[in-house]
Order: sequence, then C-alpha cells, then structure tokens
Amino acid sequence: MGQFRVVLIVYPRTGEGPQSLGILVHSGAAYSVMPRVLLEAWGCWPRRMQRVVFADGRAEDWPLTEIEVGYEDRRATTTTLMGPAGSATLLGAITLQGLGFVVDPVNHRLVPVDAVLV
Repeated sequence: MGQFRVVLIVYPRTGEGPQSLGILVHSGAAYSVMPRVLLEAWGCWPRRMQRVVFADGRAEDWPLTEIEVGYEDRRATTTTLMGPAGSATLLGAITLQGLGFVVDPVNHRLVPVDAVLV
C-alpha cells in the first residue's frame, strides 16, 4: 500500500489553540497512536487499557484516550492509543473513518468519502 505522512490538527482539551501533528497514515492499524506525553500535555487521560499485539507476536497493554482531531475541513473525536515516549505517531482506520476519509495509496493522499446508510 505504501506509507505517507499527513498533517493532522489536534484540538487540546487544555484550551490552548489547535496544534499541528505530522502523522504516518497506517490504515492497517485499527487505532491511531500518539505518544502519551503529548496527549497528557493536551489534557487527555487514560480511559481504559487495550491489549496491543505487535508484528513479532509480543503483546502489551496500552492506555486509550479520546482526542478531537481535524483534517482539511472535517473534525472528529477519536479513540487513540497512548504510546510510550518516542513511539511513532500513526493515523489508524478508526480515526480515518471518524473523519470520513479513505486512503488513496497510489497518489499518497486522503480522499473524503460519503457516508453510506444501507
């Protein structure tokens, strides 16, 4: 699929203005990941723990939180894993769906999509 980065806007709960965050698009990951130290600085605290399984088979329990994010003209509150210090920032499928975007892997971009009700 290829990987690429986008700039996500984060809306801290602390009341400070929006923050830009470079993030790797990873639609194969269910949850987005941001370093816990950043999320706590933005006023986000753990809501619950989530088992995380890595490609090498290891498993760890990581905290989950909620944060409001934006991309282009769309905003959404999303569930995000609180990674350890130095962890990668990943934009996962749940956040992509919440914002209403799909991945265009050929052109390395996010494309808005309509919601379909069946």
